[in-house]
Amino acid sequence: MTVQPPAAVSPKPPPFQIVRTEPSEKYLKMLIYGDYGAGKTTLAATALDVPAMTDLLFINAESGDLSLPRGIDKVDIKDYATLARVFEFLRAHTRYRDAGDTRRMAELESRLRGEPVSEPKIYRTVIVDSLTEVQTYLMYQLLNLDVDNWALDVTPESPEYKEWGQSSEMIQLLVRTFRDLPMHVIFVCSAQEVTDDKNRMLKRPNLPGKLAGKVQGFLDVVGYLDTAPDKEGNVVRRLWMQPGTRLFQAKHRFRNHPDLKFIDNPTLKDLFNLTKESKSNASANATTTSSDSDSPKASTQAAGSGTGGRGPVRRPVQRGGRPVQSARRVGG
Repeated sequence: MTVQPPAAVSPKPPPFQIVRTEPSEKYLKMLIYGDYGAGKTTLAATALDVPAMTDLLFINAESGDLSLPRGIDKVDIKDYATLARVFEFLRAHTRYRDAGDTRRMAELESRLRGEPVSEPKIYRTVIVDSLTEVQTYLMYQLLNLDVDNWALDVTPESPEYKEWGQSSEMIQLLVRTFRDLPMHVIFVCSAQEVTDDKNRMLKRPNLPGKLAGKVQGFLDVVGYLDTAPDKEGNVVRRLWMQPGTRLFQAKHRFRNHPDLKFIDNPTLKDLFNLTKESKSNASANATTTSSDSDSPKASTQAAGSGTGGRGPVRRPVQRGGRPVQSARRVGG
């Protein structure tokens, strides 16, 4: 009688893998918030000027696309369910994109455009404008409120604890899932004023309750867009990346630019460059202040130059080799 050797047993795969972090070009995952008219949509749309961020898909939940450049791809949404379908499209699109499957990309896009597409777009950026309106659409869904068929003289039900809890969890899930897409993700949000624990007025993203703080933890950049005078007294758009003397929430995780406080007249090119610049370039391109002050006097003319005891500060963000000093019309 021949004894058969025991069958080879495949080794059990490890439960997780340890890898070493390597320098790489990162996708931007950010939220831009500010008052109405501050230029949030205009800033987000400047992603079109960055080759590495195109093609771009704009999810328009606010019907505020007058400030968008002509020819941009957009999806108008009026309910939360449509946004969910857009996410499913992007998840499939990026999977086919990364696999180089242009045939499936073309088939998917053709169905959504309603006409044959031979050369599909390669989406690398999605903009959700605005997260405030998206949360409102979600609450309508939770209350079974059909806006298109609702009589204006009928009082809708008020959301209760259950609906607020569901809304918070679903918006957090939305931000997480969009963030995890392999592409640049930009959320736009309006601003609100609330009273902090010291009875001071604080600017923060316009989302209900603790949700306004929770979603910020999922993203690498939370920028507060405002207007401020530069050194010459010109009014410029200013994207705050860290809190200043005025109370507002802002943050960034640009490891090579820990002292970056704000960018004047910002574009997405400025922000994209921050993901790939080395530390040696930080002092030449970052805008910061020597203190939390937003006064023009808090800026110097060059890092390492004489500062009159105010400490080291840096030049404004440069474009075309020149510091940006001229004002731009605020809008969008």
